Amino acid sequence: MKQNYWVKQDFAVDDVLHKVFSSHAPAAATKGLGLRMVNSGLIAQTDPILFERIIANLVSNAIRYTEKGRILIGCRHRKQKAWLEVWDTGIGIPSDKTEEIFEEFRQLGNYERSREKGSGLGLAIVKKTAHLLGLEVRVASQPWRGSMFAVEMPLSQSALPAQHQPKDKGNSMYRIALVEDDANVRSALTFTLKEVGHTVIAAPTAQELIVNLDSTPPDIVIADYRLSGQQTGIKAVASVRAVFGEKVHAVILTGDTDPAIVRDIVAEGFHVQHKPLRLKPLLDCLDELMDSTRPIKSARG
Repeated sequence: MKQNYWVKQDFAVDDVLHKVFSSHAPAAATKGLGLRMVNSGLIAQTDPILFERIIANLVSNAIRYTEKGRILIGCRHRKQKAWLEVWDTGIGIPSDKTEEIFEEFRQLGNYERSREKGSGLGLAIVKKTAHLLGLEVRVASQPWRGSMFAVEMPLSQSALPAQHQPKDKGNSMYRIALVEDDANVRSALTFTLKEVGHTVIAAPTAQELIVNLDSTPPDIVIADYRLSGQQTGIKAVASVRAVFGEKVHAVILTGDTDPAIVRDIVAEGFHVQHKPLRLKPLLDCLDELMDSTRPIKSARG
């Protein structure tokens, strides 16, 4: 009888992502790369140790073959499945070589056999480990523009964190307007918020967002502080409020560590959430904002 050397169990995806993020952040920083992750709040069901090994190898590979730009780790739904995706702005892979990269000791662009680029075993380990767990692996890439590696992520029946299971959709789920100019972050955060039951309308600019809202006001605007051009999250919120009224709540996201910037945001009366985002604090912040304007029910019968 064949023995399985792995254990299927429920685990918090964010716990795995934070371990991978923390262990690879120094290597990314050494190369001047931006390493970002978006929390999902999801509960997966597979072997957590082997799943972590897959993600770690994908992130390590992305750092190794990216000379400038950034790497993003996040979750999304595609083809009726949940996926853990790693995006990079690296050298990319020719379409006729996407199968070769999963072969042992095969390294594209390392013909000089530089030890700095590793042994070529990382993606082979990814493929074998995913096969062992019965998971699909996908890759999409454009030469000199970057790559996306994704591994299937089986969700537990209790895929939402217990403290955020929707109890009363009319009372606890919100219509959220999201302004984020990074397409990958926007997609990952949209997926995350929808997973816990919220309605999300997202766009890279305030102008596009207002069009997408289609005359229906949002409950809350979530805006990244640094947007393209001269735009900021503060200006984006002001644009939305100019159309839908000052009662629209707002949260500003920022990865800035400069205390002066955070003080400026708070001085404008906005709630701040720091990157990399953690799901529970963000959801708690949304609840706090909505509770502040929700009518207090009388205790008398």
